[in-house]
Amino acid sequence: MAYNGFAIDQYLDAAAVTAQLDELIRQPVWSIRRDRLADYVENYFNARCPRSREMIGQARKVIPGGVQHNLAFNYPFPIVITRAEGARLWDIDGNWYYDLLQAGGPTILGSNVPEVRGQVVELLKSSLKIVILGVVLYNLLKDQIIVIARMMDTSVIASSVYVLKEIFNMVLKIGMVFIAIAGFDLFYQRWSFEKDMKMTKEEVKEEFKQMEGDPKVKGKIRSIQQSMARSRMMQAVPDADVIIRNPTHYAVALKYDLDRDNAPIVIAKGQDHIALKIVEIGELNKVTVIENKPLARGIYASTPLGGQIPAEYYGVVAEILVEVFRMNKKLE
Repeated sequence: MAYNGFAIDQYLDAAAVTAQLDELIRQPVWSIRRDRLADYVENYFNARCPRSREMIGQARKVIPGGVQHNLAFNYPFPIVITRAEGARLWDIDGNWYYDLLQAGGPTILGSNVPEVRGQVVELLKSSLKIVILGVVLYNLLKDQIIVIARMMDTSVIASSVYVLKEIFNMVLKIGMVFIAIAGFDLFYQRWSFEKDMKMTKEEVKEEFKQMEGDPKVKGKIRSIQQSMARSRMMQAVPDADVIIRNPTHYAVALKYDLDRDNAPIVIAKGQDHIALKIVEIGELNKVTVIENKPLARGIYASTPLGGQIPAEYYGVVAEILVEVFRMNKKLE
């Protein structure tokens, strides 16, 4: 089955499809698992169609019984369609669907595609021009038929002059009518062009996705990048000289190379469960862990990952590192 932009123009083998359906009918009846149905409702309808759900919820409060059956028999709620082109439908949340009832071919008016709609409009305009021309010619000639018939008794020169004069008047009036039609057509073409240039909400969203990237994909990429950065950070924890904690909410791992660094470097930091993970890895690798609530919180808030601690913390951190280095015999 193929979709060419107007309608489905290539269908599957009917006999093969019928055979598959017969085989399916012979199978036992299986009910949909409630957990799978609930998962589908949550992940598709509730996540992707919130505006449809809200609008239908409001509609059910005001639509009288007897008319409401169309709203009641759609589980979990009907989809609010705002735009249709050919066999495609767009809902109020920007999702699109195939309309299988329309997929057999485009309609003449209504939800047809722009190409078909344009051809129909041109046909209607041409027909209207022919009708107007016929009406104008009829009104111009109906009063002249008797006069032309009486001219059989007049001279050829007089008849010719009269006919040429009336033809000139007729051409002039028809020309004025077609100028008016051309002016209207120009106005319509401009209006139609401006209308076609305006982007729908769905088109704006699609263009934004193409220019900026799909927000969901970007969010997923950002999540993966953050996960990889955390993984690299955790791998650096065993190289720390000291971990300062507070005691469960914040943790910062510092490293200081006496010969290379001007100040201690933050090689890992985290909050809540990440802080606990830093401490856990540090203890497994025998890194000294010091509890100092204001210092841990201050360094966490003021120093980016890979940055040197601010000068205001030099004194207290130096005291801690001196003790740690002495314990680890890095200082004589």
